[in-house]
Parts: sequence; structure tokens; C-alpha cells
Amino acid sequence: MRIMINARLVVILAVTMLLSLCACNKKEQASSREAETKADAVRVESDMESAKPQDEPAVREAASLYDFTVKSWDGKDISLKNYQGKTVLIVNTAIACGFTPQYEGLEAVYQKYHEKGLEILDFPCNQFGAQAPGTDEEIHQFRAEQYKLSFPQFAKIDVNGEQAAPLYQYLVSLKGFAGFDPESELSPVLDKVLSKDHPDYKETPDIKWNFTKFLFDKNGKFIDRYEPTTTPEMLDKIIEKVISESAALDGV
Repeated sequence: MRIMINARLVVILAVTMLLSLCACNKKEQASSREAETKADAVRVESDMESAKPQDEPAVREAASLYDFTVKSWDGKDISLKNYQGKTVLIVNTAIACGFTPQYEGLEAVYQKYHEKGLEILDFPCNQFGAQAPGTDEEIHQFRAEQYKLSFPQFAKIDVNGEQAAPLYQYLVSLKGFAGFDPESELSPVLDKVLSKDHPDYKETPDIKWNFTKFLFDKNGKFIDRYEPTTTPEMLDKIIEKVISESAALDGV
């Protein structure tokens, strides 16, 4: 009788242990599946992060001049692809600035080289001494009446700061501050104004004042940046050289 009872106890214990082992295996399998699921989620999240678009500065660095669309003074969208095949000079301007008379020189250069492929793109900006007041239409009227300008004018924009136009974010990424012309009587004036609030202004790439200029050849290759103290007259021979070199490469 005792032997039979002991045998039953052995069977019961064996079954209990077997059930316990099965339960443990199920828990281990569940834990393993949960760990695998978490790992898969981490991998998916990592893949999604890698697939995100690059940060804007990287996009700007890789961009071409022709990737941008801007607003004309009368509100039309203008793709800069329209200027492929043209030598392009981009200028941020103002109508009540000590450099405003450069409009006259810009128009002279434009008239001289326009038929050879030069385009000057005028972007009014009110960030420097509030020297571009008024609406785009009023600025356009000033240009026409005071300087008889014929090169394209675009809508007023910011060229620095959080609201800077994407085109200008791209331009300043190409080359930082190029230095004021030591021969210009306005250079010490600008230095005094800028260093008052920003002693390290020379180390930053942002636009320093009205009539900063960026030159591109007919293939969209960046040539150089010129600060406001570089006058249109000083650029005349540079533009002529760029146009001539481009024509020579094309066998014209």
C-alpha cells in the first residue's frame, strides 16, 4: 500500500515538475519574443531616423543656385533656373543708404554686359538701418524714377537671421565676410557701426550691409563674394573676364 502511495507521489511530483518546466520555457520564449520585438522596434526607429531629410544647412551646402525660387517685386514666383546660361550678379539693396548711388554703377555695368549674358538680380532688404522702407511697388517706383534701372527687382527679403531667405542662407554658406576695401572712406564707418554691437563681426559669414554682391558664371559656378565697398566700377573688369572665360570654354 505504501509503495503504491509513494509511486503516486512520484508521478504527481514528476507531472508538477514537467508542468513547471513547460511554464518556464513559455516565459523564456515570451521574454525572448518581447526582446526581439523591442530590438526590431529600435532597428526600425534607427532606419527611419536615417531616412529623414538632411538638416537644412546640409541641404543649403549641397544646393545649386538654380534650385531656388524667389518672388518678383510684383509677387510672381521666379525660378532661378531661368538664369541658366547667364552670368549672374546678386545684390541686396536699399534706397536710402550711403551705398544707394551704386545703383547707377550697377545699371552701367548691366547695360555694358547684358547682351553678353549678364543678369543683375536686385533683392531689397530693410535690415540695415531700415534703409529700404516702403512696399515693393514703392521701391520699384523709386528705382525707375531716380535711377532708370532695367535689371530685375525682386520682393523685399531678410538676408540675415531666422527669417533669412533660403537663397541668402545658401549664399553666405559659399563664402564668409570678404573684408571691406581699405581704400574706401566708408570702410571705417562700417567697422565702427558693426563692431559696436558685434566686436567679432569679421568672423561671422552673415551679410554685413546693403550692396553686398555675389557673382556666378554662366554655369552657376560661384566666383566670389564682394562687400559693399567693392563698387560696380571695380567689378567691371572681373565681370568682363568671367564672361570672356566662359565664352572661350564654349568655343565662342
